[in-house]
Amino acid sequence: MLAKSQLEGLEAGAHLFHSVFMKAPERHTVNQLQDRTLISAWPEIGGAGERTETGLALLLQFVEQWQASDMQLVALKLDFSRLFIGPGQPLAPPWGSVYLEASSLLNGESTLAFTDFLRQNQIQVAQQSNEPLDHIGIQFAVLAYLLSQLAEQPGSDMAFNRGKTLLADFMLPWADRCLELAECQANTQYYKGFVVLARQYLLHLRRLFGVGDTAVPLFH
Repeated sequence: MLAKSQLEGLEAGAHLFHSVFMKAPERHTVNQLQDRTLISAWPEIGGAGERTETGLALLLQFVEQWQASDMQLVALKLDFSRLFIGPGQPLAPPWGSVYLEASSLLNGESTLAFTDFLRQNQIQVAQQSNEPLDHIGIQFAVLAYLLSQLAEQPGSDMAFNRGKTLLADFMLPWADRCLELAECQANTQYYKGFVVLARQYLLHLRRLFGVGDTAVPLFH
């Protein structure tokens, strides 16, 4: 059984990735990295290992160079846009259906299946736009919610299985491919670092929740 404190750390990690991948960074949010609390605590949250050390080293290098200048902030926003928004096809499309559907169109059958999962589990997603629900940032937000539910009742098989289903059926089949593309294409240490940490975080959760092989055909 996962401990309450461990689940609360994992929840914090999911909230972090929701923020990083859902919207372009603002100066005040990037400034928060400078106290290095997150960086020092991360191995206990997202799992230790060589790749985790690589991601943390990239973030440390970024923090050491960060002066909160307009030019630096614009570079981060441009990197976010080219990776996850466009113009045109983003370099690391953040929607599951792009990878899981042969047509690579938005709001495909996989999106509808995720929507059904949310409805069946009475999970409401607060949206400020018409973003498809299978956006990686939204799925991290749902993951954070389910981890918070499990932290409140660590011994609940139902809460555990909801989290495992989210990972096995809706995140792990495609999210690493999206993050792999982002890692290869990112221009900034900020995004390279967070992407590496996110990949290891999901691998850590796969082990903790006992999720087996989730390989499926991917179309992007």
